[in-house]
Amino acid sequence: MKKVICAVAAFAMVAGIATVASAEVSLSGDARARLVYTDDGDDSYSSWNSRVRLRIIGTTESGAYMKARVLLFSEGWGANMGDGPFDVNDSLVETDYAFLGFKTNGFDLSAGRQRATTTLWFLNDKRSDRLKIAYGTGGMTFAYTYDQFIETKEVEDDLSMHGLFYNQKINDSFTVTAQAFYQEDSAATDMDGLLGTVNLEMNFGANTIVVEQSWKDGDAMGTVDDQLGGYVSWSAALGSITPTVTLGYTQDGFLVDGDFSYIMIGDGWATSAVTNIGEGGDTIFIGTTADMALSEKLNLQGNIVYMDVDTLSGLDDKLLELSGMVSYEIIKGAKLSFKAGALDYADSDTEIAAVTRVDVKF
Repeated sequence: MKKVICAVAAFAMVAGIATVASAEVSLSGDARARLVYTDDGDDSYSSWNSRVRLRIIGTTESGAYMKARVLLFSEGWGANMGDGPFDVNDSLVETDYAFLGFKTNGFDLSAGRQRATTTLWFLNDKRSDRLKIAYGTGGMTFAYTYDQFIETKEVEDDLSMHGLFYNQKINDSFTVTAQAFYQEDSAATDMDGLLGTVNLEMNFGANTIVVEQSWKDGDAMGTVDDQLGGYVSWSAALGSITPTVTLGYTQDGFLVDGDFSYIMIGDGWATSAVTNIGEGGDTIFIGTTADMALSEKLNLQGNIVYMDVDTLSGLDDKLLELSGMVSYEIIKGAKLSFKAGALDYADSDTEIAAVTRVDVKF
């Protein structure tokens, strides 16, 4: 399969070279710097770090393109600083993604290190060495993907995944998204199996309802039982206030993507105390969020999240998150935000965390 990916990459490269005279290259990106404080009840910890992301897009009139993003970041203090005050060993430069492709007659063929995204709940903003063939028309997108995770020469350890993706905007009120993966594992573990999700978004006036149900084959995940997880959410645009209520569950080891998050629960921010909903055991949760726009520049958010976890040890643990956010646009393209939260456990100490962050987009 790697030969196929290389052939596709070579074809797109030739197409790009043939039309280099009409190529366009754009540069954009974003940067952040943040100060983080956490206290788990036994110890407190503070850290500072920064990151710059540079996004490069090259296109030709014929439809060939390349996309890449480079990360430049430093752990700053609060991590391993090295031998001296100016010796920062944790500064890094990484390739976030880099791929090329071409578009023709509704088809989009691409290959390389790409973003893997289905829904915020199931799979969001991950990276994969991927071959993707997509076709879109009339509000519908259908795609086949091939992801290669492990392949060692002369060793039977190949791990790959075939995927089918479907998204259809039926009308202004209904949009459906479906994703199915089949995992192939040639190692001794033989973890073959299906994974998938179905998401339905419904819009009625100022109201939005989202329903999603996901499953992961136990064989593919290395568990006895198949894993299940799902949620339903309602939100409404009520003038300057947008309330959101979400009710969800996980069962038999299902882990929700970390980007499906609040402030203390989920991995969307550095304040996270619970990385993935479902990580402690079978989980039922209800989350309420209120977003308020006080002005064009100033926004507020408040969260109350309750989670009941049937832990792997057989004990129940109940968690309550109280958190909030203030966000202010300093100038166009630059935003200052502050988030803080507390996560109360029924069976252990309360954890608190806060982050002050500056973001710049260009």
